[in-house]
Amino acid sequence: MVAKARKVTLCVMARFRDIFEPFRESVEKFAPDFEKVMVRDTHDIPDPKGWTVIQGPEMFSYSANRNLGWRAADPDSDLLDLGDDVRLLESATVERLRDIAYCEPNVGILSPKIIGGAGNPMQNTPPISPISYTNMRIPLIATYVKREVIDTVGYLDEQFSGYGFDDTDYCRRALLAGYRLGITPCVSVKHGASGY
Repeated sequence: MVAKARKVTLCVMARFRDIFEPFRESVEKFAPDFEKVMVRDTHDIPDPKGWTVIQGPEMFSYSANRNLGWRAADPDSDLLDLGDDVRLLESATVERLRDIAYCEPNVGILSPKIIGGAGNPMQNTPPISPISYTNMRIPLIATYVKREVIDTVGYLDEQFSGYGFDDTDYCRRALLAGYRLGITPCVSVKHGASGY
């Protein structure tokens, strides 16, 4: 399918209003026209206009909460999975990630360059080519996931309730299904709640 024909839903889990608000502002500035889903862990964050808001269960579970957002997204759309401590930095962030993801049919999961903390060193310093591949997990910081990956691999494994290992497992399952994990230096986002 042609990249421009693909719909994209932005999915975020939000825990703290003071972290979510700058995230929301960056999304409204750089990606205002996309469907947006927030899984909220507290009642402290008001419902942003134009967003689908899901109240997460009292018992926080990273994978289960994230799956709530993924399942609420349009079933025909790809996902841009984002942490609320991410800030979009440039126009057409979503469109460019989508175009790069579709430049190679086997790309299933794509990360932009991450300015700030990242679990895969290539996310901080990707090679200069438009897309580079890795077999090392891509942490779910700001991650483009094609719908066909979800249709093939399924959702996150909810036995991983805290942070970590769920993304390792998901990337491993995607690789075993024949998809490639990509990182691009052509799009950058900032990660980390402080210093904005």
